[in-house]
Parts: sequence; structure tokens; C-alpha cells
Amino acid sequence: MVADGEVGQEIVREGVKSGSKNYELVARLLQRGAILVKTEDFKLVKEERDRLLKITQAKTKLKKMLGFIRYRLTKDLLLNERDKFIAQRIDETLSQGEIGIIFIGAYHNIKKRLPEDIQIKEIKDTEKVKEYQRLLPFYHKHKERFEELAKYLVSPLT
Repeated sequence: MVADGEVGQEIVREGVKSGSKNYELVARLLQRGAILVKTEDFKLVKEERDRLLKITQAKTKLKKMLGFIRYRLTKDLLLNERDKFIAQRIDETLSQGEIGIIFIGAYHNIKKRLPEDIQIKEIKDTEKVKEYQRLLPFYHKHKERFEELAKYLVSPLT
């Protein structure tokens, strides 16, 4: 989340209105007493979004390619900076004995940045999520493995 408090609550409400299952889950947790905490640096998220928009909104193939190259050259650095910020926010806001829940993309890597006393329990295997995402553009070539991973991703949590 790029905001907490009333702004964060409004983001959640708008997400629920748009049909997001993720935001529906967050809204249910908030109704049960969870506290929404800002974990993202808005400036970094906006920078990544703006770079992606330059690719999708480019009018020529050359501009698309240049935008894509710029994005590829900076995406790992941006993700690294975002991960540092997220881990720092978790460390600053999660008190002893508290339980936190974070919904985060598979390519984030915050575990190595958190203090040892913070335990992490992933609900889905990150490597399987990444493999699914890598195979997505090649669905027809790897249909059997892709469908196997898809079943895993939608399977109930144990």
C-alpha cells in the first residue's frame, strides 16, 4: 500500500468497487480489526508505473523499444529500492508479538532484509508463481506444465 489512514482506506474501497479480490480480502481483514499500514514508497511505485506507461502509450515502435530498454535497465534497481523500503516499514511498524500480513509480488525479495526475529510464512511457493508468470506468454508451447501450475495457484491454502 502506498498510503494508510483514510487515503489507504479509500484505495481499498475503490479496489473493492472495481471488483478486486485482493482488496475484498483486505477489506474483510480491516472489518475484523486489522490495521492498514503504508508499506510502499509512493515515489518509487509511481516511477515504475510511469516507465511502464511510457512503453504502453508510445506511438511508434522505436519509442516503445526505447521505453522497454529504459524500463529493463532500471526495473531491478527500482524493485531493490522498493524492497528496502518495504522491509524497513515492516521492521518499524510490526511490534513484538504482532502478526502482519503482506500481499506482495513473487519478484519481491524482502525476506533477506528483515530482522531474524520476524518469521515469514509464504502461502504459495514463490518459484512456482514465477514459473507460471514466465510460461504465460508461451502457454501453448508448455500447456501441460502451465495448467499444472495454474491448478496449484488456485488450490486451497493448507
